[in-house]
Amino acid sequence: MRGEIEATEDSSILFQINSIFTFMKITKVTAVYYSAVGSTKAVTEKIAGLIAEKLGVPTDSYDYTLPDSRTKTQNYGPSDLVVFGTSVYAGRVPNKLLPAVQNCFKADGALAVPVVTFGNRNFDNALIELRNELENNGFRTVAGAGAVTEHVFSDALAPGRPDAKDI
Repeated sequence: MRGEIEATEDSSILFQINSIFTFMKITKVTAVYYSAVGSTKAVTEKIAGLIAEKLGVPTDSYDYTLPDSRTKTQNYGPSDLVVFGTSVYAGRVPNKLLPAVQNCFKADGALAVPVVTFGNRNFDNALIELRNELENNGFRTVAGAGAVTEHVFSDALAPGRPDAKDI
């Protein structure tokens, strides 16, 4: 199931999109992610796509998985909404990625939705850690998500996740 997600019409991510963003002038939704095996990419792009569809705006994506993609700063403005996803390792944002999160993604009031994916154990403090880093960089977080995915080291842990019920 890695790399694919299907959402049902009653997807919880859309619960109050209209009321949350009605007062905002969002012109683009961007999925930004680190995704070693494709699960975080699938979750982040699905959430971004659902939000963009509901708002009637285009989507974009930025993959910072490979080291070369972490060499320049990405800037976002007040009309951007960024769905920012990363995998969780030992309940935290991976320590090798933390400098990239801290230094390569800056905002001038852009909205953000931090998303962490985990292999059916727990995401511990990773979501609040990611939220704090994004807010330190000028993003305004408006929601967040912890999504269970198939464990990267074992097909027996959370096989086929995320699935339609997760999204």
